[in-house]
Amino acid sequence: MNETYTSYEHPKFACRRFARQIWQENPKLTAKEMMERYEIKYEACKGYEYKEAELRAWILPDQIARAELNRYRELSPWKIEEAMTLWLNLNPFILHLSFHSGDNASFWRDAYHPSSREMLYRLQEKTERAAFSGQLPTTKSDDGKYWVIPRDYYNWAIKYSGQHPEPDGEKFFEELKLEWEKLDELKKENKVDLKINEIRRIVNCIEAIDPDFNPSSMPGRKQDFHKLCQQLNKPMFSVALSTFSDYLISVCSFNAGARETDYYAKLASKLG
Repeated sequence: MNETYTSYEHPKFACRRFARQIWQENPKLTAKEMMERYEIKYEACKGYEYKEAELRAWILPDQIARAELNRYRELSPWKIEEAMTLWLNLNPFILHLSFHSGDNASFWRDAYHPSSREMLYRLQEKTERAAFSGQLPTTKSDDGKYWVIPRDYYNWAIKYSGQHPEPDGEKFFEELKLEWEKLDELKKENKVDLKINEIRRIVNCIEAIDPDFNPSSMPGRKQDFHKLCQQLNKPMFSVALSTFSDYLISVCSFNAGARETDYYAKLASKLG
């Protein structure tokens, strides 16, 4: 084992840490087999024979997902089972172990408090039906597992699950939501930058064609230039004139009261 523990550490914590590491390496071990491991019996318990029920409780992972939240923040997509447990602030590691364990029924029963199991059963039924019906956007892997993007699960759970997360779980999802919103804002800023750079490129091309052209005193009106930009790149510039005008601020300027011109229409073929 890679981890060592001080002599004054309570066996409960040593058992839990050793068991977690061993189960990550071999998730098919049953709880009974885990209790017989050398690391549990002799390194954690120092050879002392604790009651089976007490030892079994020690090796099981903590129910609360607090220790798992930061790890799952970096993972996407999630299995829907992971999403469900994180939503209820329950440790998804328990589910992984119970799926693999030969005594998964008892593992599940012992690992989660009865009230937590009831909440999870109810949410599981709703989530699986939503995934099957398409109400919850998911992808299905070859082994039949449903996977979900965290944002999609959050949006579905808020609207349809009827079950709110515990405080730590709610805080986790709210923090994720802030991260998504920041990412959205960054994407919007990147799109604006792309449009501004494309306008700058078009202006530079016009300067190369017309030596008398002055970006600080553009010919005609903004809408005339807008038509040219739409003609050259319709997907990028299919926006309202007011929005388009915002893109121009750092690139060029027009004279107040200017009249309509065909200046840009005549340039279109040379620029296209």
